Amino acid sequence: VVRNGFATAVATGHGEKFVPALSDIVAGLNGVSLVGPAAE
Repeated sequence: VVRNGFATAVATGHGEKFVPALSDIVAGLNGVSLVGPAAE
């Protein structure tokens, strides 16, 4: 459980990104992607 997602983002070098990117950062730290494969 990440209690302070922004602190985690800053600690991993993603502090310059906007708050909406936090879900992507946390997902990436857990080895998953929130973006589905591109449609062809």
